[in-house]
Amino acid sequence: MPAAIKIAVVSDLHIGSTVGLPPGPRFRMPDGNWFYASSEQAWLWDCWKKFWSEFWAVRAQRAIVLVNGEFCEGVHHASPQVLGQAEVMESMAVEVMRGIAARADRLVVTRGSAAHSKPGGMSDEVVARELGAVVNAQGWRSSYNWLFSAGGVWVSATHHISGAGVPWTAGNNMRRSLVSAVMASVGRRERIPDLFFRSHVHSPGSWEYGGSRLFVTPGWKLRDEYAFKIGAAPVPVGGLIVLVEAGAAQVRSVLFHPRGERVKHV
Repeated sequence: MPAAIKIAVVSDLHIGSTVGLPPGPRFRMPDGNWFYASSEQAWLWDCWKKFWSEFWAVRAQRAIVLVNGEFCEGVHHASPQVLGQAEVMESMAVEVMRGIAARADRLVVTRGSAAHSKPGGMSDEVVARELGAVVNAQGWRSSYNWLFSAGGVWVSATHHISGAGVPWTAGNNMRRSLVSAVMASVGRRERIPDLFFRSHVHSPGSWEYGGSRLFVTPGWKLRDEYAFKIGAAPVPVGGLIVLVEAGAAQVRSVLFHPRGERVKHV
């Protein structure tokens, strides 16, 4: 008997970055030239296909896809690691997501940060509108915050969460975010969501408190110039697969680990 609902949760695709998820092995640019994925991006694309192959193989009566912010890299901070203007990136994202959105029963899109998604998260909105995503209470196809029920499981989805800080305080951001959200719900005498999805920091993790669980999603971007500047270590890419049955949810992380630093003998 298949599960009632399956949910794929991905975020931080950063399409349009030279180290983000590519728009396939190649893409025709507006001037007629071709963009070809680098070897590192080809690895990302292969991981992307494996994730979706694994998700679609799961038997379920309904399929929901949640993109928790930042389809695109955006033009920001004078970064040289971008492929053209934001509108080109949006077109790339639509092509990457078109088949996935068509196959899903519902597509839910969260808005990301202004640096990557334009002010107001409008890059995410443009892509969501083109793909026919779920409409929020104001009539838009994307939202900063989502609260929805899937098979009796209440889901809270927001792109932002604070950074984890130094290694010896790892996890404090998840604990702070989850406990604060639970206490806010209690204070308003509202039902506490069962699952909280947060993204933005590209460093996956999870935490449980009072019966609620918070998950920070991995992204789909390798280290850029800024990451090397601050000495960030490689982090896995991937997404989450959620199975909902009889009002309960099982969450599984699907992670792909980039290769470590290669030694050069001189």
